[in-house]
Amino acid sequence: MQSRLFASACALAMVAGAPALADEAAKMATAPVEVVTTHSTPWEGAWVGGALGIGSTNYNASGRFGDGVDSLGFELPDLGGQGGLFGIEAGYDFAVSPDFVVGVQADFTMTNVTNRTAADISDVGRLFNGGGLNGNMNGPANGEPVPGSFEYSIKPRHITTVAARAGFLPNDTTLVYGLLGYSRASFKGEFATTLGDAPVPQGTGDYSFSDNGIALGAGIETMMTDNISLKLEYRFNRFGTRTLFETREGSVNLRSDVQSVRAVVSYRF
Repeated sequence: MQSRLFASACALAMVAGAPALADEAAKMATAPVEVVTTHSTPWEGAWVGGALGIGSTNYNASGRFGDGVDSLGFELPDLGGQGGLFGIEAGYDFAVSPDFVVGVQADFTMTNVTNRTAADISDVGRLFNGGGLNGNMNGPANGEPVPGSFEYSIKPRHITTVAARAGFLPNDTTLVYGLLGYSRASFKGEFATTLGDAPVPQGTGDYSFSDNGIALGAGIETMMTDNISLKLEYRFNRFGTRTLFETREGSVNLRSDVQSVRAVVSYRF
């Protein structure tokens, strides 16, 4: 009898508690589930790009003709040229914070930035009075100038750069950055030097050389889609001083600067 009463009590308790259990189960089913996510940014990872732009060159040509006693130097600063350029780029960026990005990149740029210059160096002919310049040519008396010119054309055929860049994000889709790196350029040109009616010996020909320098730049990059960005960049390259030619009669040296503005479309992986 007691066992029957106990069983009946349990059954009543279960029936009475069923609505409360149902309510608790409903609350658990509808409660929001906390999902742990990791921070994601389009500025993290590898990218490749293609560049189009315009550029200008500035050359500082200097030289000296003579044998120490009878000698004359000259300097022709800021001889420049203009032209177009195109290139390819690749790099990797690291989002070190929500507002700061650092990265490394390498690029290869072909240019048609050509300079053609003709300079009057008639005053060099004053050295020919009395058999100057080691007596190789005869000049007019009284130190009068001999008609002369120095003509050359030159362009950087291609420039390879390896650089680091760092910038900040004014918003989620825009990066403002600076760039610093190392560049190596290959130059190609022609020159001719004349004094009087004949060219200076070994003073005419083609030349090509490579030189090392620094790269400085600044730009702004904007994400156009989830994977495609567009950037506008200014870059300055300064290369060392190079001797174009050197003979017994004299030498001509050249220092080169290259400036460019380029637009780059990049795909981010």
